[in-house]
Amino acid sequence: MRIYKALVTDKNELISFSEQREIFLLIHDTNKDQSSQYLDQMQALLDEMIARGYNTKNIGGLIRDANVLQSIKKYDAVLLNYNKIKEIYDLANLASIKISEITNLINAAGIEGIATPNAKRLLSLANLAFGRGEYALALERLGEAELTLSVETKGEFNWFVFLQNNFYQVMGFIIAVIIGLYLVYLLVHYLLIKRKIKSLDAEADLLLLLIKGAQKNCFVSNKMSIGEYYDALEQFEERMSRVSEGIIEYKSKKGNLFKLSPNTKRLSKEKAEILTLVRETQKDYFDKGTIEARIYETRVKSLTKRLSEIEEAIVVNRVIRTERKTKGVKKLFWRVFYKLFK
Repeated sequence: MRIYKALVTDKNELISFSEQREIFLLIHDTNKDQSSQYLDQMQALLDEMIARGYNTKNIGGLIRDANVLQSIKKYDAVLLNYNKIKEIYDLANLASIKISEITNLINAAGIEGIATPNAKRLLSLANLAFGRGEYALALERLGEAELTLSVETKGEFNWFVFLQNNFYQVMGFIIAVIIGLYLVYLLVHYLLIKRKIKSLDAEADLLLLLIKGAQKNCFVSNKMSIGEYYDALEQFEERMSRVSEGIIEYKSKKGNLFKLSPNTKRLSKEKAEILTLVRETQKDYFDKGTIEARIYETRVKSLTKRLSEIEEAIVVNRVIRTERKTKGVKKLFWRVFYKLFK
């Protein structure tokens, strides 16, 4: 505050007076340029909300008030209006995102056959509040809808709808599991066959040792009579024939285990191997004379028996094959199958 004093002369008269003035200094946090920028940003937010289809009923009034405040130099008040508009804008965007997310979750639950009536009702209320521009209320309803949806879908699962919606994926998984189990079965079967062949080979070696031992006891040590020798030899040879048949059979199974071929082909291969063994036995008896008559007869008898069983099985398989190719609704399938796997 300042006081001024002076003397004024009027017709040689002195008049004294005094004057008092007060000076106020106002300091603003926001200057004029910043306030103008806030006005521009408010208009940009309004335009963006209009473009997105949001309700802007309160935004226009706040912008008009801000322009008035700008004109009377209340810049801080302009900033307050900007903050209000920015808050409304952020709430609107957040509510819009939440509506889309919850809508997608409800639709996904519906696709899986899960009913969510309460969540749908709350979502409808949220949409109504959003349409009125009450974004804070809309977010509140959306929070309730989200919580309700989690309760309604917790532990719910519709197998029928799941299979219907994911049929090809489920079928692919089932086929993969079946193929995997089949491969495991083949592997286990292969190991068992391999073990069986090893066991039969060991038994064959043991039988040969027993035959040699019987021959030594009979012809060298004279610990065994001829009759006892032939009886033992007959038993050994009979068992040896069965072991030989088993080795041929299991080796045939082993060779065809991983091949997609009809059973007839496997039997034919086994038949050829037995015929080869018969010829070798005949050669040993007639040409080389390395085996005795009784041993020869026992071995050939055993091999012939197995050969008859194989030929019978081949005939049965061929009859079945012919019937499959000519009768029934699956005949086309069997024709293609036997064409591919001859």
